[in-house]
Amino acid sequence: MLAEYRSKLYELQWTVRTLQPFTSSSPEHTLPTRKTIRAAIENTTKERHATEILLLSLTTLSGYEAVEIFNRQKYEGHEDWELRSSGVKSIGVSGNDLMTIQEAVELASLLRREEYVAQNAALAS
Repeated sequence: MLAEYRSKLYELQWTVRTLQPFTSSSPEHTLPTRKTIRAAIENTTKERHATEILLLSLTTLSGYEAVEIFNRQKYEGHEDWELRSSGVKSIGVSGNDLMTIQEAVELASLLRREEYVAQNAALAS
């Protein structure tokens, strides 16, 4: 949506430049309009980059980061999760309950997103 909005701003900026000679507006009136459009493009670009970074941080995890999230959130009541070559496991769980690294990363990514939403909801209140 941000990319589409930015494209529309670029079109608007081009329209202001091409129509300028044909309009009766003086340069003093068109300059603030052009500056406003340029500022909106720059702000949109910054927001788009920030959104991309946020999305990456919420969705891109390593096995080590998954273990850190499980331990921090005491996932399933355990804070002794560890990464092994064959997967992720809580030391306190007996048996062969082993999560694949991919499953752990996907689950931790979901937990991280839920944590982010909860923190922002608490700030908004």
